[in-house]
Formats: sequence, structure tokens, C-alpha cells
Amino acid sequence: MKISQVPIFAAVPTSLFLAPTLLSPSSPLPSLLSPSNSASDNVAMLWKASAPHPIQTISFPISIAQSAHVAGYTYSWGIIFEGTDKFCGVSLEPRPDADGKPVMRVSLISQVKGTTTTDSNCHLIEPDNGVLCTVDLSAPYSDAFVLEMANLIINDGGSTTWTAAFVDMTTGNRVHIGTYTLPTGVGALRDLFSGSLTYVWEEPGEHPCSELKRTQVAFLDPLLPGGASTFIFAFLSRTCVGNDGSVVRWIGDGINVQLGF
Repeated sequence: MKISQVPIFAAVPTSLFLAPTLLSPSSPLPSLLSPSNSASDNVAMLWKASAPHPIQTISFPISIAQSAHVAGYTYSWGIIFEGTDKFCGVSLEPRPDADGKPVMRVSLISQVKGTTTTDSNCHLIEPDNGVLCTVDLSAPYSDAFVLEMANLIINDGGSTTWTAAFVDMTTGNRVHIGTYTLPTGVGALRDLFSGSLTYVWEEPGEHPCSELKRTQVAFLDPLLPGGASTFIFAFLSRTCVGNDGSVVRWIGDGINVQLGF
């Protein structure tokens, strides 16, 4: 399968500028930006944080008011740890409406080998490829949402336990997603965060980009206690053939991403 990866947008103050880079499929960066899946089309973004260390709480605001109510798309936020090149983070997946109500799935993910959990919302990804925690829920897509991650404890031996929650800022409803413990050897949280819009094709192989269902989502700047985050760049990783309709716009406090037709 041919994978085309093209930088499509960058906007940062000169003092923080990272030039967009044409990334090869073998680069470790794509695995850090979004959950791995080879049969996918992806717009990935990167933010740099400026906050007191250690960073123990991160809030990821997201707007899906213009999102398609279809399966296949995943909107992910990733956090990057010292000592691993595997994805850890949270995600929101739109779903088709059910009984006339909007449906979505929210997840907490670790693709780090040796991650453990006792949370009833979570299960191990076999064979020893991490942990996945999921919750299906209903909420109006027009509401303002935040996905939160927090470091609960540093355990004896150096492992760290993280938890995640979904918060509907419009209604105040808060939903626990899951909790997991990263293995010893995974270090401190780095000052880089990622966002990604990914469409996973049901069947492997080449697909015309014209078959992508149009969707739109806004990844707003991550929120940190006593700090801030600055958008660095976005790039496109494409497996479909032809124009994919991708449009990326900096909206001042985040990035608005459109994909499909």
C-alpha cells in the first residue's frame, strides 16, 4: 500500500518554530501522534506545552458540532512519554444515531507493552500490546466537550497510573472512561501533545478518496494547570487515491480540520 505523507500547515511564533517535515512511514512520529492502523487516512497535529513540571493533568477540548454521525472516524488526543514511542491518549469516535439519539464512543488508550488495568471499562490488547478502555454514550454533538487525563499516582518502582474522563461542558455531565498503569521504565510526560483525525477503511487496499464521508472537527488548544500550549504543525498521511478534501485552518485557539466530501 502506498502511503503519502505531506505537511499541510504550520503556524507558530518564530521562537518556537518547527519546520514541517515530510515524514516517512518508518518514522516513529506517526505512532506517537495517533493509534496505529495502516489502512487509514489521517490528519495529525502537534502542540508544544509550556507548563510547570511534572505535568499531571491535561484537558483536551474538542468541538464536533459539524462532525458526520458515521462510523469510521476517530478523533484522538495523544500524550508523549519519555522512554516509549507508542501511542497513549484519549479518543472520541462518532457513531450513527440510534433510536433518534446521537451516539459516540470515548476511549482511553495505551499501546505500551506491559500496561495493566483493573478497571471494568478496560481490557488488555492482546498479545500484550497495551490497554483499551471504552464507554459508549449519547450527547448532542453541538455541546462543548473535554477529554481529560490525569496522573493519579506514582507507584512504588516508578510505574504511573493514569485516568481519563469525558466532560460535557454544556450540561456538566462527567463520565469516567478508564484507568491504567504504565510499566516501569516509561518516564515523565513530555511537553508535546498531538491531535489526529483518522478515517479507517473497513477493507485494506487502495480506495478512491472520493469515498471519504465528509466530516469536520475542531481540536482546541490543550489546557494545562499553570501553563499553556502552542500549535506547531499538521501533516497529512494518506492511503486513498486522489484529492481527499482535506482543509486545515488555524482558528486562533486551535485547529479546525475537514476531511472528505
